[in-house]
Amino acid sequence: MGIIGPIAVVAALLSSLTTFLVLAKLTFVNPTLDVVVTLLAVNFITVLLLLAIIGREVWHIVQARERGARLHLQITALFSVVAVVPVVLVAVVASVNLDRGLDRQFLIRTRPVMENSAIVSEAYLNEHKRSIQAETNFMAADVALAKPQFNQDIERFRRQFFTTQALLRNMPVAMMLRSDQSIIVRADIRLPPEVQEPPLPPIDRLAQIEDNGAVAEMLRDTNYIGALVKLKNYDDAYLFAARFIDLHVLEQVRQTENSIQGYANLEARRVGVQLASAMMYAVIALTVLLLAMRIGFGLANRLAPAEIA
Repeated sequence: MGIIGPIAVVAALLSSLTTFLVLAKLTFVNPTLDVVVTLLAVNFITVLLLLAIIGREVWHIVQARERGARLHLQITALFSVVAVVPVVLVAVVASVNLDRGLDRQFLIRTRPVMENSAIVSEAYLNEHKRSIQAETNFMAADVALAKPQFNQDIERFRRQFFTTQALLRNMPVAMMLRSDQSIIVRADIRLPPEVQEPPLPPIDRLAQIEDNGAVAEMLRDTNYIGALVKLKNYDDAYLFAARFIDLHVLEQVRQTENSIQGYANLEARRVGVQLASAMMYAVIALTVLLLAMRIGFGLANRLAPAEIA
């Protein structure tokens, strides 16, 4: 086998191991399509090299048989069968058990749990959105009717009417804005020390709001759900209201979303990882076969020396 054989064995083992680690996302290399294709091509080349070396050994066996070296043939074949059959059986049994046992049970039991968690999380946030959307619409209607009071005394309007409206409707953040983000009136409500102020709606977002009722959404990078509506009876005025969600609850929702995304990524890589595992089994089986054949040749030569080309 010379030096080519050991080099081929080491290269095949390294390439298959690298492919498995990359597809399993255990390295810093991102398993893009080009990377995966390249790795599989390298694995294919190393497997072909091992097959070529094994073919050469088989040719030696054939030559030995033609010369009457039956002992060489029998010992080499025996070593090859004894070495390869357990590897193949273990690979087949492990693959079948994993696919029909743990893998299928994981899919059957885990997928519904993940899907139900996503439904519960989405329903939780949607319920809060619907609640603040409805309350903001009602508050906007009351603010529109209070336009005379706003015109008479804006400070009194803020203290006695606007702040009371926000408190009654459980709106810790409530304000009237112009389209340039300038604040007209803000409810006089103090937030807890651990709660940060929500960001104001962007100017381009204000320009998108029409007279079709409040629009509610989760404010990015915050634990607030905000609602925005254009006020009637006012010139260039919008009502912005926001409620904060408990950080622990929101963190659980985000962890659920991350888990679902991670599960989807894992399932998408499932075929690739299985293919890499099959390549590793093939390389190991071919390597063991190659080594067994060489050991068989060596033992046969010691027991009954014969010239083998």
